[in-house]
Amino acid sequence: MFDRMYVKFDKDYMAGHSHAKNVAARKNAQGLKKAKKNTMIARKLTILASQNPDPATNPTLANEMKKARSMGFAKDNIDKILKSASGQKTAVNLDRIVFDAYWNGIALIIVVETDNNARTSPQIKSLLSKNGGEVKAPNSVTHLFKEVGLLSINTKKLGLAHDVIENHSIECSCDDYAINEKNADDEDSHETFDVYFDLKDFAASSKKLVESLENELKDKECSFVEEHEISWIPQEMKTLSKEKIEAFHKLLDAIEDNDDVANVYHNAEFEE
Repeated sequence: MFDRMYVKFDKDYMAGHSHAKNVAARKNAQGLKKAKKNTMIARKLTILASQNPDPATNPTLANEMKKARSMGFAKDNIDKILKSASGQKTAVNLDRIVFDAYWNGIALIIVVETDNNARTSPQIKSLLSKNGGEVKAPNSVTHLFKEVGLLSINTKKLGLAHDVIENHSIECSCDDYAINEKNADDEDSHETFDVYFDLKDFAASSKKLVESLENELKDKECSFVEEHEISWIPQEMKTLSKEKIEAFHKLLDAIEDNDDVANVYHNAEFEE
């Protein structure tokens, strides 16, 4: 469950923001989500390493390794992946595909990372169809959202005061930031400081922010980055009636259970 408290620079920019990152009031077990995230990290590292397992000459792999470590992925597992990929002769490619979809007037963006779109695309269309939704033409939904770069920081792991993180974020040209309580109903409940960047500046500015925060720490290996990704923020919300909420959760669970789905975004807000 995500209970969000937002500190805003721009009211219009953050409209509907409380439902931007995946889903509020979700029923999924956090342990399963973490396991899936680790599976996706491992697959992405495996595919990048299959192209060139030497991070010294494969900067994309090197960046992904650093991100994986920041998200708590074990170094031993990374080493095993690189060792395994060293003997692999055939490179594998991973495609990022965005599906525009609707469900009862609710706009959805489904982001997948797949090595076989001929497998994944029919699966996504079938999941939507079985649950009362449908895939639409490209860009028929995305114009309802703003695409931004998100750096989510685990404040407990970082151990710095909010105003310190805020100052560093502003100095690194962030567009906005938000303080969250994540997994509120779970033993893994913790706070995150989510920093948003203009997409064109995301790579450089987020890297600068991580490095500036690391300079504040004694433990330079501290893994405080929880998310580092492109995110979609709805610009206008649609209210979902109480009687439809359970069916909507069922659809979201079905989509997120697909191994190739990286993220799901929507513009629904739930009637109380």
